[in-house]
Amino acid sequence: MQVGDFERRERDAQREVVDQVLPDTGEGSVLRLSSGEVLVYDDGDNMRRPVTLRAAVMPDGELLEFETNRFERA
Repeated sequence: MQVGDFERRERDAQREVVDQVLPDTGEGSVLRLSSGEVLVYDDGDNMRRPVTLRAAVMPDGELLEFETNRFERA
């Protein structure tokens, strides 16, 4: 196995996790960082809270989920 094969497997695992976490089409977005992580977030229509981070998926497929709507306005 070459180094490229291992990296490709990690990316495949990452894509699978992103597909599981990403909400229905049109209800979320992804951003791949130059360091390899993928951020999954909801676009907001409120200028004071433009995005809501849902999860971060590491290059090896590890998932870090974040609680959304923790702070609601009264």
